[in-house]
Amino acid sequence: MFGLPPKKFLTHKWLVVGIFFLAFVVRLYRINNPILDWHAFRQADTASVTREFVKSGWSFNPLIPHYQDLSNIQSGKDNLAGYRMVELPWPNALMAWFLLAAKSMSNLLFPQLEATLFETTLLELTSRLFSVIWSLIGWWAFWWFLTQLESFKKKKTYLPELALGIAAFLPYSVFYARTTLPEPTLLATSLLAISFFTSAVRQRKISHLAISYGWLILASLLKPTVIFLAPIFLALTYAYSAWKFWPIYFAIFSAVPLILWRQWILNFPSGIPASDWLLNGNGIRFRPAWFRWIFYERISKLMLGWVGGLLLAIGGITQLFKVLKDKRALIWLNWWLGILGYVAVIASGNVQHDYYQVPLIPIISCVVIQFLSPKVHCQICHGCH
Repeated sequence: MFGLPPKKFLTHKWLVVGIFFLAFVVRLYRINNPILDWHAFRQADTASVTREFVKSGWSFNPLIPHYQDLSNIQSGKDNLAGYRMVELPWPNALMAWFLLAAKSMSNLLFPQLEATLFETTLLELTSRLFSVIWSLIGWWAFWWFLTQLESFKKKKTYLPELALGIAAFLPYSVFYARTTLPEPTLLATSLLAISFFTSAVRQRKISHLAISYGWLILASLLKPTVIFLAPIFLALTYAYSAWKFWPIYFAIFSAVPLILWRQWILNFPSGIPASDWLLNGNGIRFRPAWFRWIFYERISKLMLGWVGGLLLAIGGITQLFKVLKDKRALIWLNWWLGILGYVAVIASGNVQHDYYQVPLIPIISCVVIQFLSPKVHCQICHGCH
């Protein structure tokens, strides 16, 4: 039925492998493009941090990142030292170490190769490839998270795989998965934190709680907006009645490295871009234009392409009824509360920058497929019996 392959070939394992293979392939389209696409200025800012690390050699200091904007436009203060004090650039440091190692190897094997390639063309390519890899890691964590939930892991359904496919192949998702922005890494580390935390509360695994704690720290050091994931962690703890006080300790300890980093960057005020405007700098929050840009222009039109917006509405209603029947469905409600809090608090930022909606991809993908009942799934995946 529906021209699908025989049942024996449509196993969960091979379906997931196929999704990840195709997701990797589509992300390689024009991967060697220069950084001249959408939001090039923001991508160039991030890539230039890596470039300055590579130029400094093995002695670079990831705690004092520099970039190539020496103007006072970002912070209102002359930035002649080129400080870039926003997120802790640990992904840039990883890329720089990789490029420096490759540069050392090339000096031995290909001495005729221009050393500046590692600061220009190869740096841009590496930055994009690292984003692609982080993107795929994030979607693996997303799939693992879904397979752990009772509402998704019924043997005769392919709900996790379908949600994974939607998340991985949305054109919006594909585009931002190959940019040099911190968003692919942020999404991956956030999903890894959620997935390992789910495993920890379900199976009482302290080791997975520690791993989740580590990923959450790395995510928060990229962007403090991960605080809007807090409702998910609380819902998971409540749903599985595990470690009643652990979420409190978990949240406190996770915030410590971020607080230390924020205190550290105060020593370099010329490198701290103005950010107050991201909240409600243009007074758009809860205005009609805010609703139009977030829910119509971005979610319905840009991310889901009209038809997906209808499926999102149907799936949202279906999910709401599930919340009334099962306390574990509160996970989805809390996730939505976190997301709505995010787009409401960071109102101007979400309206003016479309890449700010990258964290919405997982929950949107889950809701879109909720309109399919398990019975329909069985028919689609296995044919009518």
